[in-house]
Amino acid sequence: MHPMWRQTKLRGACGDHNIHVSAYSPLGGPGNSWGSTLVVDSPIIKSIALQRKATPAQVALRWGLSKGSSVIVKSFNPERMKENIGAVDLKLDDGDLMEIDKLEERKIMRGESLVNETTSPYRTLEDLWDDEI
Repeated sequence: MHPMWRQTKLRGACGDHNIHVSAYSPLGGPGNSWGSTLVVDSPIIKSIALQRKATPAQVALRWGLSKGSSVIVKSFNPERMKENIGAVDLKLDDGDLMEIDKLEERKIMRGESLVNETTSPYRTLEDLWDDEI
């Protein structure tokens, strides 16, 4: 879960059953072979970060926290770890959150290798992701 893959349907189902959501890769996995910098490079995220005197990563993390989720961030860089914890104190207003929620959703790790017409139970990406791709 991250600002460009909001998992609204899943979060709603979890909420209905009192299941806490933890966002794995809440920044979209930059630096990983499967990840992307789309979240932290988003012009909307960057603009909000500039207005709030924060980093794009802090804005994305604060967005996840604002949804009631925990955010699991991986970093071995002490400076980046300090930066990430700054998301806890960051204030985003309703306008900021609405702008983030308007971002085009894009599943970064789509799972194309799990889909085929013959041996997979998933014939299309839509089948794999319950039409939420």
